Parts: sequence; structure tokens; C-alpha cells
Amino acid sequence: MLLRRLSLGAAAAAAALALAGPAAPAHASGVTTHAFMAEAAIPFVTDPGLRALLEAHPDEVITGGHFPDGGYAAGGYGEVTHWERFVNAYTKHLRERTGCAPITAPDGPCAQQIAFLMGIAAHGIGDERWDWLFEPKLADLGESPVHPAYATYSAAGLPGAAELMGLPPGSLINTPEFALDNIALVEFDRFKDVPRYQPPTADLVEVYKDLGREDVTAGGISRGHGAILAAAAGERAGVGTEYPRVKLTAPRVSALYYTGTGGVLDVANAAAGYYEAIWKKLQTINHPAPVVTAVNPRPDEEGIPFVWHPVKATPGPNGGGSENRIMASISESLDVDTISAEDFRLYGPDGAQLPQEEDFPRPGPYGAGDGTHTLMLWPRDDLKPCTRYTAELRPGVKDYAGVGLTGPYAWSFTTRSADGNACPKPVPSGQGGSATNGPGSGGTTTLSGPATDPAVTASPQQIGPPAGERQGLGLPATSVIAIRSLKRTRGKGSKLRVLVSCLGPDGCTGTLRLHVTRGSRRQAKLGVRRYAIAPLKSRSYTFT
Repeated sequence: MLLRRLSLGAAAAAAALALAGPAAPAHASGVTTHAFMAEAAIPFVTDPGLRALLEAHPDEVITGGHFPDGGYAAGGYGEVTHWERFVNAYTKHLRERTGCAPITAPDGPCAQQIAFLMGIAAHGIGDERWDWLFEPKLADLGESPVHPAYATYSAAGLPGAAELMGLPPGSLINTPEFALDNIALVEFDRFKDVPRYQPPTADLVEVYKDLGREDVTAGGISRGHGAILAAAAGERAGVGTEYPRVKLTAPRVSALYYTGTGGVLDVANAAAGYYEAIWKKLQTINHPAPVVTAVNPRPDEEGIPFVWHPVKATPGPNGGGSENRIMASISESLDVDTISAEDFRLYGPDGAQLPQEEDFPRPGPYGAGDGTHTLMLWPRDDLKPCTRYTAELRPGVKDYAGVGLTGPYAWSFTTRSADGNACPKPVPSGQGGSATNGPGSGGTTTLSGPATDPAVTASPQQIGPPAGERQGLGLPATSVIAIRSLKRTRGKGSKLRVLVSCLGPDGCTGTLRLHVTRGSRRQAKLGVRRYAIAPLKSRSYTFT
């Protein structure tokens, strides 16, 4: 009876997904979203050589983003492939592999595998931030990924409802990963972005062997890849009817899919920092110091809850607490034994360190033994309304190689008011670059460079949405640009070059205006440039 109530599209999707094999509890679907995040990270990459390689091989990045979940369905390699223990082994394999030179060339003999490796890495960091930051929004906003037919059956308390939910197709189509993939397919035009690259089975078998996984075979990898192709086909088969039902049952969460904390752009930013750490390790055996790649709340964010109890720190769609997340992700996997309240701190407005709940800070939400990058703290007491707090990650937090941050990393946020009115405006912390205001599509972005500095540089900065979201208020899925760098060439006839990335989802068009400043006064206008950039691409513009 229940299956008759499922739409034909959902049934078609479920049938194709069922061919993929059994699902894993925490990583059942979401292959389209993982691939989207992996590709969306490319414009956030600051190293020009790595960015050029990834832009030359998007299909390999997309396939890598899909790859780990195929191992749950066949081949037995799913869980190990998600985490940095595997990524490091693959990195070492490529660095030492005969015939990879020049390893940094976009058209080099191993360039495709490097792009594939980066997509795999994005999948793991995506599970960390999506599951801990994004999925809890469903409970907070009272929305659900569950198909209405299953929800009705379960609500009626009929015998066997729980068992039915745990079997295909229910175990496949009632997950937030599958549900939100429909948003990517329709609203972000990801329909054609399927895994086209054939995984390099011979190299992968060697990597798994180095990890003691001699049970992973070329045939198993091929079957897992086939399962992912079936899953991708299944999602596309049902999108015509599954997309409307997701918009009906989870409208506010759907609106936060791209710009919300833990969503596509949030993960893309963190993944780019992970990419750059891998890129360094591909070129040298010298271990790079870890850097902070993403934090939550965002620096200088306002409207953070002041009520923090009861503790709601579990990942996934059922526990809630998505706004109560003080988190940081680093570019290397954590040595979880070095995490303590002395090295991930929270300070009050008077500069006093605040006590934390027992068992915090903690790594997670998964992969602590195989390489997670993310850690969370939780204050022991509720915070005060309209108050500015500062979180600090200290060098005592070390990565798996025993290397700590080169210095403290701190950022601040402000809690919301108790009565719902606006809080007095806090003093900005000064973080950010020299880019200011301006919409990302069809608007004007003004850039300013200090007149006294012969080598102007700007921190990577996002312009326009997304600037944060709270209390379920989403931002429109408009195109967004990011100012990646602002540099002055030296010598006679010096010029300013601005590198601009289009973060999508559509092409970005608008105007750049540049002027130099001394103090708070504008000294000279350097010109105006119109920009037109394809989604997930970058272009350089010159001002004389």
C-alpha cells in the first residue's frame, strides 16, 4: 500500500539506488552534493598552479567527490576512503610514483589523479561540516527529509513502520543527503555533472595495500564505481517528482543549501584549504604547518544564541542545535589527544576564559581515529545577550604529525538580544581584506588599496551573499563573486591586478572600481572594469 503512494519518480529513483547496494548509516547518499562541494572549492584555491590544474580537470574532481560512498555499496573501501589516513597514503603514493613528473603541471601525467584525489578529500571534510552544521537545521526548523507517505505511515503507529523505514527504498530516499541532492540538480544545474572519470584501479589498489587493506581489489573498486553511477542515475530519474516534495517538506532548509553554514559554499571554503595542504605534501616530504580553514560562527557574526543548554552537539538531522556551534576546521587531520580547553578557548567580553562542558572541546563528528579536521567547544554556562565573545585556537592543538599552528587564531561573534530587538552595533574586529560591499551579480564592487604600500595584497574575501544566516532566514541563490587577491607589480609602470572568482550558481557580471587611499581619504581613482565570469571560474583584471 505504501509503495503505491510513492510517486513514480521516487519509485524509479529508489529502484536505481537499490541497485547500488546497501547504504551506510551516516553517508548513504548525497553524492551529487559532495561532487558540487568539491568543484565549488576550486575558486577558493589561492595557489595559482593548483587552481589551474583543477580547472583543467573538473570531471576528475567531480568523480573524486562521488568516489568514497561507492565503497559502501561494493568493494568494502567506503569508510577508510573518507578520511585523511587514506588521503595521505594516496598523496605519498603519487609523490613517489615513477612517471608523475612534472607533478604540478596541469597537463602532467598524474594531473588527473591529483584532481581525483582532491575530490576525495573534499568528500571527507564535507561530511564533517555538513553533518555537524547543516543537517541539524532540519530539526531546528521543524522540517524533514522523509517522504510524506512514509511520514504518514510512521505517524499512524502502524506495525512494521520502523522496519520499513530501514529498508530500501525508504533507507535511501528518506535521507537529507538524497533529499537535498534534488536542490542541486534543479536549482544549480548539476544534472550533467556525473562521474565520468574512470578511477585508476591499479594505483588505488596499491594505496589500500599500503594501509593494510589487501582485501580491496580492482574488481571491487570497479563495482563500487558502478554503484555510484547507478546512484547518480537514480537521483536523476526521480528528480521530476522528488524536487517538488523536498521543496514542500523542507522549504527553509532548501533555501539554506548553498549559502548556509555547513552548506555548499561553507564546505567549499574549508575544502580549498585542505586542497592546498595536500598540494604542498605532493611536492615535498617536509610537513606543512596546519592552518585554520573554516570557523563557525563566522568572524564578526551577530545573532548567535545566548542559550546553550541543554547541550545539542550530535550530527545529523534529528538532534538540532545548528546555531549552537563554535567550531574550527584545520588543513591537516587532528591529533585528538592534543585537544583541550586550554588550546581551544572561549573568552568573555572582559577577556576572561570561560569554562566548558565536560568532554569539550571534542573532535568530530566522525573519523577521529582515521583523520578528522574539525573540533567543537561548548560553554559550561549560557552566554549573555548582546555580548561579544572571542574563540581562540592555540598552537597546542596539533595535527597527526605533531605539528601545531604557527600562532593563535582568534575570531569574535556577538549574541542576539533577549527581546528580539537589534543589539547595539559592536566594534568590528578588523578581520578581512580590502574589498568592501557590493552585490555579486550585476552590481558594483569597490576595491581600495593603500597608497603607501608598493605590494598591496588583499585577503580572500567574499562579496555579496552569503554573509551569514540565522533563525532559518535564507539568502537568495544569486551569483556571488570572491576577491581572491589584489597585488601591485613592482617597477616602472606598475599595475594592480585583481583576481576575481565566480562562486556561482550562475555566471557573474558586474563592475569593479579601484581607488587608492591614504588614511580615510580617497586619493585617486584607478579605473573601472566590467567583469563577466563563468560559474566556478576565475579571471584577472588589470588597473594601471
